[in-house]
Amino acid sequence: MGGFRIRLIYSDNGRPVRGQNIYLAEMLPLEGGLEGAFVPALDTSTAPRAESTNQGNVVISMVPPGKYALSLLTPQGAILVTDAATNKEITFEVTAGQVTDLGDRKVILNSSFLEPGP
Repeated sequence: MGGFRIRLIYSDNGRPVRGQNIYLAEMLPLEGGLEGAFVPALDTSTAPRAESTNQGNVVISMVPPGKYALSLLTPQGAILVTDAATNKEITFEVTAGQVTDLGDRKVILNSSFLEPGP
């Protein structure tokens, strides 16, 4: 098993992403598609998850090795989390015996939709 760590910050206001259920969606090989292409699959009942702290930190331990995409469950369903610097979904690999630390990431999420006012 491995571990995962990230600090999420809203790109629209610079505040931490607080109190959100963050999931690791497994990246599965795309059948019949391009070689090396993956598609995210999320089962909220079994996927590794954690709630972001007031500082925006997300730490998940006991993660099976593999490829993942960062996902968030909203009132409208699951979405993939997009990195503001690259404008791409945040994907990564977890290796057994190691912690994958993605550091601080500004993300494209609608803070007014996800969180109540200050």
